Amino acid sequence: MTETVPSTRRHRDDTRSLRKALPDACQVLCFSATYTDEVVKDIETSVFKRHPSSKVLIAATDEDRSALMVHEIAHVWCDAKEHPSGKIGIVEDIYDLLSAQQSIIFVNTRKDVSSITQVLKAKNFSVEDLTGGRGSTGMDANERDRVMGAFRDGKVKVLITTNVIARGIDVPGVNIVINYDLPVVIDYSVPRGASSKPPEPDSDTYIHRVGRTGRAGARGVAINLVDQQGSNGQDLAVLAALETKCFGPQKAPWTMIQKVPDASDVEAIKDMVRKKMASSSSSDK
Repeated sequence: MTETVPSTRRHRDDTRSLRKALPDACQVLCFSATYTDEVVKDIETSVFKRHPSSKVLIAATDEDRSALMVHEIAHVWCDAKEHPSGKIGIVEDIYDLLSAQQSIIFVNTRKDVSSITQVLKAKNFSVEDLTGGRGSTGMDANERDRVMGAFRDGKVKVLITTNVIARGIDVPGVNIVINYDLPVVIDYSVPRGASSKPPEPDSDTYIHRVGRTGRAGARGVAINLVDQQGSNGQDLAVLAALETKCFGPQKAPWTMIQKVPDASDVEAIKDMVRKKMASSSSSDK
Protein backbone atom coordinates (compact mmCIF):
# COMPACT_ATOMS: atom_id res chain seq x y z
CA MET A 1 0.00 0.00 0.00
CA THR A 2 1.01 3.58 -0.56
CA GLU A 3 1.37 6.32 2.03
CA THR A 4 1.14 10.07 1.59
CA VAL A 5 0.53 12.97 3.91
CA PRO A 6 -3.09 13.96 4.61
CA SER A 7 -4.99 15.63 1.80
CA THR A 8 -5.98 19.30 1.86
CA ARG A 9 -9.59 18.33 2.61
CA ARG A 10 -8.58 16.14 5.55
CA HIS A 11 -6.28 18.88 6.81
CA ARG A 12 -9.18 21.34 6.65
CA ASP A 13 -11.60 19.00 8.44
CA ASP A 14 -9.07 18.19 11.17
CA THR A 15 -8.26 21.87 11.70
CA ARG A 16 -11.94 22.77 12.06
CA SER A 17 -12.59 19.91 14.48
CA LEU A 18 -9.63 20.85 16.65
CA ARG A 19 -10.64 24.50 16.74
CA LYS A 20 -14.21 23.68 17.76
CA ALA A 21 -12.89 21.63 20.67
CA LEU A 22 -10.89 24.58 22.02
CA PRO A 23 -12.24 27.57 24.00
CA ASP A 24 -12.73 30.80 22.04
CA ALA A 25 -10.07 32.59 24.08
CA CYS A 26 -7.41 30.07 23.07
CA GLN A 27 -4.61 31.44 20.92
CA VAL A 28 -4.25 29.56 17.64
CA LEU A 29 -0.99 29.17 15.75
CA CYS A 30 -0.95 27.68 12.25
CA PHE A 31 2.31 27.25 10.38
CA SER A 32 3.70 25.24 7.49
CA ALA A 33 6.33 25.54 4.78
CA THR A 34 3.81 24.49 2.14
CA TYR A 35 0.46 26.09 2.92
CA THR A 36 -1.30 26.81 -0.36
CA ASP A 37 -3.37 29.95 -0.95
CA GLU A 38 -6.46 27.73 -0.72
CA VAL A 39 -5.48 26.40 2.70
CA VAL A 40 -4.58 29.88 4.02
CA LYS A 41 -7.93 31.24 2.84
CA ASP A 42 -9.81 28.37 4.45
CA ILE A 43 -7.97 28.82 7.76
CA GLU A 44 -8.82 32.51 7.76
CA THR A 45 -12.53 31.89 7.13
CA SER A 46 -13.22 28.66 8.99
CA VAL A 47 -10.91 29.03 11.97
CA PHE A 48 -10.00 32.64 12.66
CA LYS A 49 -13.16 34.38 11.42
CA ARG A 50 -15.40 32.17 13.54
CA HIS A 51 -13.11 32.44 16.54
CA PRO A 52 -11.74 36.01 16.66
CA SER A 53 -9.14 35.22 19.29
CA SER A 54 -5.47 36.17 19.03
CA LYS A 55 -4.02 34.36 16.04
CA VAL A 56 -0.70 33.60 14.40
CA LEU A 57 -0.63 32.32 10.83
CA ILE A 58 2.78 31.59 9.35
CA ALA A 59 2.84 30.52 5.71
CA ALA A 60 6.18 30.48 3.94
CA THR A 61 6.37 32.31 0.62
CA ASP A 62 7.91 30.81 -2.52
CA GLU A 63 10.96 33.00 -1.86
CA ASP A 64 11.26 31.68 1.70
CA ARG A 65 11.13 28.07 0.55
CA SER A 66 13.59 28.63 -2.27
CA ALA A 67 16.07 30.40 0.00
CA LEU A 68 15.97 27.56 2.53
CA MET A 69 16.33 24.93 -0.19
CA VAL A 70 19.34 26.70 -1.72
CA HIS A 71 21.30 27.93 1.32
CA GLU A 72 20.86 25.02 3.71
CA ILE A 73 20.54 22.01 1.40
CA ALA A 74 22.49 20.94 -1.69
CA HIS A 75 20.59 18.89 -4.29
CA VAL A 76 22.03 16.28 -6.66
CA TRP A 77 20.74 13.39 -8.74
CA CYS A 78 22.15 10.06 -9.89
CA ASP A 79 21.21 8.18 -13.04
CA ALA A 80 20.56 4.58 -12.00
CA LYS A 81 21.26 3.23 -15.48
CA GLU A 82 24.92 4.20 -15.06
CA HIS A 83 25.29 1.75 -12.17
CA PRO A 84 25.34 -2.00 -12.95
CA SER A 85 23.09 -2.67 -9.93
CA GLY A 86 20.81 0.32 -10.34
CA LYS A 87 19.42 2.31 -7.41
CA ILE A 88 20.08 -0.32 -4.77
CA GLY A 89 23.70 -0.55 -5.93
CA ILE A 90 24.17 3.19 -5.49
CA VAL A 91 22.84 3.01 -1.94
CA GLU A 92 25.13 0.08 -1.13
CA ASP A 93 28.17 1.90 -2.56
CA ILE A 94 27.66 5.05 -0.51
CA TYR A 95 26.47 3.33 2.68
CA ASP A 96 29.53 4.40 4.67
CA LEU A 97 28.76 8.01 3.73
CA LEU A 98 25.12 7.59 4.79
CA SER A 99 26.01 6.04 8.13
CA ALA A 100 28.77 8.51 8.99
CA GLN A 101 26.11 10.62 10.69
CA GLN A 102 22.44 9.88 9.98
CA SER A 103 20.42 9.52 6.79
CA ILE A 104 16.85 8.94 5.67
CA ILE A 105 15.92 7.01 2.53
CA PHE A 106 12.42 7.86 1.29
CA VAL A 107 10.46 5.27 -0.69
CA ASN A 108 6.92 5.66 -2.02
CA THR A 109 5.34 2.43 -0.74
CA ARG A 110 5.46 0.25 2.36
CA LYS A 111 6.00 -2.82 0.19
CA ASP A 112 9.14 -1.35 -1.35
CA VAL A 113 10.41 -0.15 2.02
CA SER A 114 10.21 -3.74 3.23
CA SER A 115 11.90 -5.24 0.18
CA ILE A 116 14.75 -2.70 0.12
CA THR A 117 15.35 -3.18 3.84
CA GLN A 118 15.47 -6.96 3.43
CA VAL A 119 17.97 -6.72 0.58
CA LEU A 120 20.30 -4.44 2.53
CA LYS A 121 20.06 -6.41 5.78
CA ALA A 122 20.78 -9.64 3.88
CA LYS A 123 24.06 -8.03 2.82
CA ASN A 124 24.83 -7.06 6.44
CA PHE A 125 24.07 -3.36 6.07
CA SER A 126 22.78 -1.91 9.33
CA VAL A 127 19.47 -0.25 8.47
CA GLU A 128 16.00 0.01 10.00
CA ASP A 129 12.63 0.56 8.35
CA LEU A 130 9.69 2.60 9.56
CA THR A 131 6.22 2.80 8.04
CA GLY A 132 2.73 3.79 9.09
CA GLY A 133 -0.53 1.99 8.49
CA ARG A 134 -2.60 -0.38 10.54
CA GLY A 135 -3.50 -4.03 10.50
CA SER A 136 -1.52 -6.79 8.84
CA THR A 137 0.08 -4.47 6.29
CA GLY A 138 1.16 -1.82 8.77
CA MET A 139 3.85 -1.55 11.42
CA ASP A 140 2.96 -2.13 15.04
CA ALA A 141 2.76 1.17 16.93
CA ASN A 142 5.15 0.00 19.64
CA GLU A 143 7.69 -1.11 17.05
CA ARG A 144 7.32 2.20 15.23
CA ASP A 145 7.96 4.09 18.47
CA ARG A 146 10.99 1.90 19.21
CA VAL A 147 12.57 2.53 15.80
CA MET A 148 11.85 6.26 15.90
CA GLY A 149 13.27 6.52 19.42
CA ALA A 150 16.43 4.69 18.37
CA PHE A 151 16.79 6.99 15.37
CA ARG A 152 16.37 10.11 17.51
CA ASP A 153 18.98 8.78 19.93
CA GLY A 154 21.44 8.15 17.09
CA LYS A 155 21.47 4.39 17.59
CA VAL A 156 19.99 3.94 14.12
CA LYS A 157 22.07 5.60 11.42
CA VAL A 158 20.16 4.80 8.22
CA LEU A 159 16.36 4.80 8.22
CA ILE A 160 14.27 3.58 5.27
CA THR A 161 10.74 4.96 5.34
CA THR A 162 7.72 6.30 3.52
CA ASN A 163 6.26 9.80 3.71
CA VAL A 164 5.08 8.95 7.24
CA ILE A 165 7.99 11.00 8.63
CA ALA A 166 8.34 13.46 5.76
CA ARG A 167 6.73 16.17 7.87
CA GLY A 168 7.08 17.28 11.46
CA ILE A 169 10.07 15.11 12.41
CA ASP A 170 13.17 16.92 13.65
CA VAL A 171 16.31 14.82 14.07
CA PRO A 172 19.33 17.18 14.08
CA GLY A 173 21.83 14.47 13.14
CA VAL A 174 20.34 13.86 9.68
CA ASN A 175 22.70 15.22 7.04
CA ILE A 176 21.65 13.22 3.95
CA VAL A 177 18.22 12.49 2.53
CA ILE A 178 17.80 10.10 -0.39
CA ASN A 179 14.74 10.17 -2.59
CA TYR A 180 14.97 6.52 -3.62
CA ASP A 181 11.62 7.15 -5.30
CA LEU A 182 10.84 10.66 -6.49
CA PRO A 183 7.75 12.06 -4.74
CA VAL A 184 4.62 12.00 -6.90
CA VAL A 185 0.93 12.53 -6.18
CA ILE A 186 -0.76 9.17 -5.60
CA ASP A 187 -4.26 8.46 -6.89
CA TYR A 188 -5.66 5.89 -4.46
CA SER A 189 -8.67 5.16 -6.68
CA VAL A 190 -6.43 3.58 -9.33
CA PRO A 191 -4.62 0.26 -8.72
CA ARG A 192 -0.85 0.57 -8.56
CA GLY A 193 0.63 0.60 -12.07
CA ALA A 194 -2.76 0.74 -13.79
CA SER A 195 -2.90 4.47 -14.55
CA SER A 196 -2.05 5.58 -18.07
CA LYS A 197 -1.53 9.18 -16.95
CA PRO A 198 1.99 10.48 -16.33
CA PRO A 199 2.79 10.90 -12.62
CA GLU A 200 2.23 14.33 -11.13
CA PRO A 201 5.33 15.67 -9.33
CA ASP A 202 4.65 16.38 -5.65
CA SER A 203 6.76 19.45 -4.91
CA ASP A 204 5.31 19.93 -1.40
CA THR A 205 6.41 16.45 -0.40
CA TYR A 206 9.84 17.03 -1.97
CA ILE A 207 10.27 20.16 0.15
CA HIS A 208 9.24 18.35 3.31
CA ARG A 209 11.32 15.25 2.62
CA VAL A 210 14.55 17.12 1.96
CA GLY A 211 13.71 19.42 4.86
CA ARG A 212 14.49 16.57 7.26
CA THR A 213 18.10 17.62 6.70
CA GLY A 214 19.54 21.12 6.90
CA ARG A 215 17.82 21.64 10.27
CA ALA A 216 18.52 24.52 12.64
CA GLY A 217 21.36 25.97 10.61
CA ALA A 218 23.00 22.63 9.87
CA ARG A 219 23.85 21.68 6.30
CA GLY A 220 22.54 18.78 4.31
CA VAL A 221 22.41 17.06 0.94
CA ALA A 222 19.44 15.63 -0.94
CA ILE A 223 20.30 12.79 -3.34
CA ASN A 224 17.67 11.93 -5.95
CA LEU A 225 17.81 8.55 -7.70
CA VAL A 226 16.48 8.55 -11.26
CA ASP A 227 15.44 5.29 -12.90
CA GLN A 228 14.08 5.94 -16.38
CA GLN A 229 13.55 2.26 -17.14
CA GLY A 230 11.85 1.44 -13.86
CA SER A 231 9.58 4.48 -14.12
CA ASN A 232 8.50 3.88 -17.73
CA GLY A 233 10.57 6.84 -18.85
CA GLN A 234 8.95 9.29 -16.40
CA ASP A 235 11.58 10.00 -13.72
CA LEU A 236 13.54 12.64 -15.61
CA ALA A 237 10.38 14.61 -16.42
CA VAL A 238 9.28 14.37 -12.80
CA LEU A 239 12.64 15.59 -11.49
CA ALA A 240 12.76 18.45 -14.02
CA ALA A 241 9.28 19.55 -12.92
CA LEU A 242 10.32 19.35 -9.26
CA GLU A 243 13.33 21.55 -9.98
CA THR A 244 11.10 24.17 -11.62
CA LYS A 245 8.38 24.02 -8.95
CA CYS A 246 10.80 24.16 -6.03
CA PHE A 247 13.35 26.65 -7.36
CA GLY A 248 11.56 28.50 -10.15
CA PRO A 249 12.40 28.47 -13.88
CA GLN A 250 16.10 27.97 -14.61
CA LYS A 251 18.13 29.01 -17.65
CA ALA A 252 19.30 25.43 -18.05
CA PRO A 253 18.13 22.11 -16.60
CA TRP A 254 19.92 20.67 -13.59
CA THR A 255 21.09 24.06 -12.40
CA MET A 256 19.71 23.63 -8.89
CA ILE A 257 19.55 19.83 -8.80
CA GLN A 258 22.93 18.92 -10.25
CA LYS A 259 23.75 15.60 -11.86
CA VAL A 260 26.45 13.35 -10.45
CA PRO A 261 28.79 12.84 -13.44
CA ASP A 262 28.95 9.04 -13.16
CA ALA A 263 26.73 7.07 -10.76
CA SER A 264 28.95 3.99 -11.15
CA ASP A 265 31.92 5.87 -9.68
CA VAL A 266 31.34 5.60 -5.95
CA GLU A 267 34.22 7.89 -5.06
CA ALA A 268 32.92 10.53 -7.46
CA ILE A 269 29.52 10.44 -5.75
CA LYS A 270 31.06 10.69 -2.29
CA ASP A 271 33.38 13.48 -3.38
CA MET A 272 30.54 15.49 -4.91
CA VAL A 273 28.36 15.07 -1.83
CA ARG A 274 31.18 16.10 0.50
CA LYS A 275 31.98 19.15 -1.64
CA LYS A 276 28.32 20.11 -1.73
CA MET A 277 28.11 19.96 2.04
CA ALA A 278 31.32 21.92 2.43
CA SER A 279 30.23 24.60 -0.06
CA SER A 280 26.83 24.88 1.63
CA SER A 281 28.38 25.23 5.06
CA SER A 282 30.80 27.92 3.89
CA SER A 283 28.30 29.89 1.78
CA ASP A 284 27.19 32.02 4.74
CA LYS A 285 30.69 32.80 5.94
